[in-house]
Amino acid sequence: MLTTKSKCVAASALALALIAGGVVLAARRTAESTPAMLPDSAFAKAPDGFPRIIPVREAPSDDDKAALEAYRAERKAIWKFLTEEGAMRRARPDEREAVGAALDRRFARAKTLALKVLNADPRSVPALYALAFARIEGDANLPDGLFLVRRARRQVEQLGRDNPHDVDALEWYLRVLFLEYDVLVDLGRAEESIRAIELMERLYEPLPHLKVWSYFKLSQLEAAEAAIQQEEQGGRFPRRSVNDRLALEGLRHRRLGELEAGRKATALAQESAVIWSNHAEGAWACFLFDDAESAYCRSAALCDKRGGPDFSASPYTYLARLYVQEGRTADALDALRKARAHRAQRPASTLQNDQAEFDRTVALAMLSLGRVAEAERFARRAVESPDRLGRTSTRRDEQTLGNAIVLWTVLAAERERLRERASARGGSDWSGVAAHDAALWTLARQAASVARDPSRPNVLRPFVPGSTVVESWQLGSVLRMLPPGAALGMVEQARRDEDHPAAAPYFDALEAEARLLAGDTDSALKLGRQALDRLSRSGEGLLRGRTAAIAAEAACRLGRHDDARGLWSQALAECPAAPLVLGLAVPVRIETADSPAARSVAERLRRSPRLRAESWGLPLKVNAAGITLSRADGSTHAALELALGQSPREAELTAACDRFHERIASPAISLTAADVNALDGVPAAAASRQSDDAVLAQVRPQAGATPPRP
Repeated sequence: MLTTKSKCVAASALALALIAGGVVLAARRTAESTPAMLPDSAFAKAPDGFPRIIPVREAPSDDDKAALEAYRAERKAIWKFLTEEGAMRRARPDEREAVGAALDRRFARAKTLALKVLNADPRSVPALYALAFARIEGDANLPDGLFLVRRARRQVEQLGRDNPHDVDALEWYLRVLFLEYDVLVDLGRAEESIRAIELMERLYEPLPHLKVWSYFKLSQLEAAEAAIQQEEQGGRFPRRSVNDRLALEGLRHRRLGELEAGRKATALAQESAVIWSNHAEGAWACFLFDDAESAYCRSAALCDKRGGPDFSASPYTYLARLYVQEGRTADALDALRKARAHRAQRPASTLQNDQAEFDRTVALAMLSLGRVAEAERFARRAVESPDRLGRTSTRRDEQTLGNAIVLWTVLAAERERLRERASARGGSDWSGVAAHDAALWTLARQAASVARDPSRPNVLRPFVPGSTVVESWQLGSVLRMLPPGAALGMVEQARRDEDHPAAAPYFDALEAEARLLAGDTDSALKLGRQALDRLSRSGEGLLRGRTAAIAAEAACRLGRHDDARGLWSQALAECPAAPLVLGLAVPVRIETADSPAARSVAERLRRSPRLRAESWGLPLKVNAAGITLSRADGSTHAALELALGQSPREAELTAACDRFHERIASPAISLTAADVNALDGVPAAAASRQSDDAVLAQVRPQAGATPPRP
């Protein structure tokens, strides 16, 4: 939680981060043009029979035992060539030991040995390779690793100029260049990664499968399709090519095309976790929430079966986001814990690939529970430390916009929480509110600057593939960043652009909110009811709750009290945090016991911006033993036990009001600080937990306990 002063400073810093589109990595050398950074080599083309040290086909299916055995034998022979028989046979013993330690993932040992070699011979290519590999894979320091691997490449390039037919030098050139390519992909430097592949192809053979996702990053979809066609014609990467085709359909914003491509891909590659996860996105984009859940669960089961994900993310993270949307918060929290365990199993160098996605999902779960301080912690981190996107089809500006909308929603809710706390104390925290207003204004401006790009789909179209990921229950936040007239125009444009009939109730819900913001309460109530009749009951729990709150507020303003009571009851049941997120007050009929403590609590609750005293409102009972808010059908929504004496202290009274405000937004789930901290998925925390778990498992083994993570 930041102080008021630090929030204002953070708002300015956030603006700079958003303008830049994310974190700018410090470079160790001045940027140069791509050809200058990756010049042509003087090497002659690899001779016939040169080992396939860069894979040119994927592993066969587990069903084809003979082909799989042959493939493994081939890879084993190539590994032996790389470690014993090829260029390594001419390396000095200390160089071989350094490279061997790096490849065995003994990174501390590899760095020690490599530095010792480089102290004696700064031009040692094996030592530079070993040190670069250790810095990349062991320390997750990609910029430093890139600097080192380029030093190694320049040394080998000179060997090629001295003797273009030096096969050992050619081997080192390809090994170093392939490692450089890997780093460039991770860093999202697509033009350079394509250039690296082109250099390899001149000496090796066509490698179209390594270019596809870099073309995606550059939005060169025609070039990507040409590379995919080469993959398909070659037949060496059947699973990869269908996954690439699936991703291409998504980037072209084709809902049904992506869904069909996903179905074909999963039929061909039934044991691929990444393909099942990508197929789930296609089902989600077509509003098939049960199918999406099933596909994510299949992906997660495959990951668990093989001991971890086969891609730099976890299907449990996406599954958690779906559960939050559906209002299944307990399931979402369980999925996040499993996603954290997946992350702890992965190499440190891959964790930044989905750190912000994980943080963003935790922020959504916390917001759905009204835990706004914790939600801000994770949402702000997602904005200020965005993911490396080199191995996904997501664009940097799309991620920036999506994360900004989440943080805007969280800060708007936190602003309301400040108002709640101030009301219980008989004052107003205008400095804190002003700090949030400054941050909200900054985020809105930056989000608008990204969203105005005419090449991107309208952000209000729900679940459009290849576009900004904005949760359906947060689309209304976009409207609140705009003047009412502009918001209505944006909804109208989204309706015209959309071609999927299942999206219609989403636009009804959005227009209802825009109409309410514009003061058109009749239309807001009508559209809100229309949306509630058609929105999925199982798939859109939080959006239904938000829409019910909008319709309830419209009914209140129209004096339709029975409708308002029913709609507010529905809103509280489906999305308890809706009043907090929307800044609305629930109409309540306050019933107070005849005791000084109860009257003191009730007096403070009457001032709450979350409650509005009305004779026809929902029952709110206050006595010295507790506070209870009931819905229209008599069921309890939120209850808080109290132990107030006859003359409670001021601190006890305000604490009771604060806790009841929190209980309104999260009546069924209570989280401790330890529970929230356990969801933290930052690399250091994950590594620490993994180490602690392993130590404790040895010191205090338990019968039947889950074995420690590797």
